[in-house]
Amino acid sequence: MADISPYIPALNGEELIQDLCGAIAEKLRTDCNLRPIDGYAGGYKATVKIHIEAFGLDQATVDYDVNVDESGPSGDEDNPVDLENPDTLIDTELEIPLEENLSEVRDRSNQVAGDFERKPELEMTEEGPVDPGQPQKRKYTRRLKALAAAQGGATGPLDE
Repeated sequence: MADISPYIPALNGEELIQDLCGAIAEKLRTDCNLRPIDGYAGGYKATVKIHIEAFGLDQATVDYDVNVDESGPSGDEDNPVDLENPDTLIDTELEIPLEENLSEVRDRSNQVAGDFERKPELEMTEEGPVDPGQPQKRKYTRRLKALAAAQGGATGPLDE
């Protein structure tokens, strides 16, 4: 008897982003300095290094350094914020191991597999629905031709 297993579509880029952002948020929420009740009037700054290896028919590698600086003096003149010495310093690393079970990736990031073939959305115009993937006919009016002719445009100067 043949093994009949359900087809699981490949992960797309947006699904990778959602899963990665969820893993980062989960990791940061385990730090007791980033609770909703904690306040940092001087803002924050961070450096995030991202290295992603995506596997399919070929391998794609993504490397980014993201620097965020949302620090600045607080609005309270009586209690200025020391921007040289932070109140809290969090250094952590997050390693996401290769997960070959694509359904597990979608489950942990609360995603649903999309259609195998992505269909473009139809754009509605006065003449009816228009498929954005199809080239559109150009329409030229007599007024535009006359204007181009008067200005020495594509049809040449107006002969009298």
